[in-house]
This record gives sequence, C-alpha cells and structure tokens, in this order.
Amino acid sequence: MKTVSIYIPTHNRPEFLDRALLSLTNQSLQGFQVLICDDGSSKENKKKISNILHRYKGSFSDLVFFDLEQPKGACYARNLMINAADGEFITGLDDDDEFCNNRLEYFFASTALDKYSYLSSGLLVNDGVKKSPFIQVKGTTTLDRLLFSNIVGNQVFTRTEYLKALGGFDESFPSWQDYDLWVRLTSQIGPGYKIQDCTYILNTDHEMGRITNSKRVQDGYIKFIEKHAALLNPKQLNSLQVQNLINSSAQPDIKFLINTVGIKSTLDLINYWLKKDAPATSALIRRLVNLTKK
Repeated sequence: MKTVSIYIPTHNRPEFLDRALLSLTNQSLQGFQVLICDDGSSKENKKKISNILHRYKGSFSDLVFFDLEQPKGACYARNLMINAADGEFITGLDDDDEFCNNRLEYFFASTALDKYSYLSSGLLVNDGVKKSPFIQVKGTTTLDRLLFSNIVGNQVFTRTEYLKALGGFDESFPSWQDYDLWVRLTSQIGPGYKIQDCTYILNTDHEMGRITNSKRVQDGYIKFIEKHAALLNPKQLNSLQVQNLINSSAQPDIKFLINTVGIKSTLDLINYWLKKDAPATSALIRRLVNLTKK
C-alpha cells in the first residue's frame, strides 16, 4: 500500500493550524502521516498549539510533532520534517491553507503518478468572499516552461526519497525557496505533471505572515537567478523580472514592461498594483502618461 506524509510548518498561528488540520480529517483517503513543526512560537501560542494537538491526537494514526524553542525559519522546519518523514510519498500544507477533501485520493488515482517525478494541482483562491479556481497551465511541467514562472505553485506531491536526495529546501533563500526546489526537482529528477483539478485552498483573506517585505522578495529573486543562471535564457530572465515586480510591488521600469510584455499586459499589471497600493500606482500611471508623450 502506498503511504504519504504531510508536513506542516507553523509559527504563531494556532487558529489557522486548527483549520488546516480539520481539512486533513476530512480527506476521503485516510491513513497518512502528519508532521507538524512549531517554529518558535510565543509561549501563549505554544500552549494553544498544544491544546489543538491534544484534540487531534486521535484523528491521525501517525502524528509527529517538533517543537523549536527559537524560530529558525519555515525552510528549516520543512527540512526537519522531510528528513523525518517515512511515507513513500510526501506533500506539504501551509498552516494557513487547507486541502480539499479529495486531494490525496486525486493524486493517488492519477495515471501520471508513476510517470512523472511530481504532481501538482490548481488552487482555489479564497479571498474571504468567494473561492476562485486558478490553474496557470495543465499537463506536463517541463523545465523550459517552469523557468518562465513558478507554474507549479507552493506545493507538490512527490516521492519522499526525491526531496531527501535533493537536500530539501535551500535555507539560505529569504523567498522564492519553493520555486528553487521545484526547478531542482525538475532538472535533476524529471518533469512534473499538473492535474486537471483544483485540490488546494489558498487562503488570502488575511496577509498575516505572508511575505510583504519587498527587500526579502528582491533578495530571493536575485539569489534564484544567480543560482540558476546556467539554465535561464534571456526570455526567461525577462519573464522572471516581471514576476519579481509583481511579487515585490517594486517601482518598475515602464519601458522595460512595455517592451517585455506589451502595453495591454503593462496596463493589466498597473491595475493589479492599483488594488494593492493606490498612491504608488498613481505615480506609475503618471510616468506611463509622460512616457507616451515622448
């Protein structure tokens, strides 16, 4: 029988962890290993997490808990759990997100499971009002396609031995660490496959704990392109630069955007920024207007 381990890093978010674990109890396929690592939460939150784990103790046949006294970062926590996992397969769950009820069953039932090095799926993006399906691409995830942008997402379903062999997540990355691991997984083990369904709920109705520091985002982007420079062609580098602008909300070079993605896509990006930061976007629009007058 094929077995799976699910790793969950958490830090000062007991209420979210509770919701994440509840989604696992509702899986149509049961009998999996759950690994949780508290990455140095406060004493108050450690007590809450302890109470939550006590409630779920009987819900899982194999529950493993790591309690770090001091925060060492999500990548350290993930690697600790990956190295301890004993399932044939492994996948991750962020503490503020959820699995759809059929996620594990869908992966195990996929005919692509034994043909590709990893599987991924689309997302249901929950903004607090509705859950919207989001799938960038479907089918085979080749290295060439992946190097244009992180079309995989934030989680994969793969063999545990693969992540262990790759050394897990690069703990030196301040951001872009998921993307870095998927690139290494694809280039060193083989292409992945994105199934034709959304099985993971990405909760965005809050932003607590998500990366908003543009310097961290920028540093992760620079580290990524330096680490994978030998793999990246000019078109892919341009695509990643645009992605970095979106992620970091940095002040973009309007000429670069127009030349790279075109006027329509540039306007779409400005509309995206407008929703996030109206004053900054107003300045961008003025720059765009001045550029068109030249």
